[in-house]
Amino acid sequence: MKKVRVIIACIMVFGLLLTFQNVGAAPPETKDKAADVKKAATDAKKPAEVKDKKADPAKTDPAAKLVYHGNKNSKVYHAPGCKDYDCKNCTEKFASKEDAVKAGYKAHNCVK
Repeated sequence: MKKVRVIIACIMVFGLLLTFQNVGAAPPETKDKAADVKKAATDAKKPAEVKDKKADPAKTDPAAKLVYHGNKNSKVYHAPGCKDYDCKNCTEKFASKEDAVKAGYKAHNCVK
């Protein structure tokens, strides 16, 4: 008789654990609605982003994209794609190699 009570108590505890495990979870229809709202918000932003890209000449002109970063401590400038291009001391920005040289910077070996 004692074993039966222990088994029943275990089943009840297990059932309660399963019940409380799902208390914090949102119902399935709520998850779907939240995903739909998020998707709609993302879709609404897309046309504005496309307009901004077309309006910005720096993004359409390949020559305007190229920006050299200069290390203010070592006075060395780096080209995009260099492993040191985004170092913490590379705070100076130059539109061309000539601008960097005029400012007293020398080329890193990544600059071709």
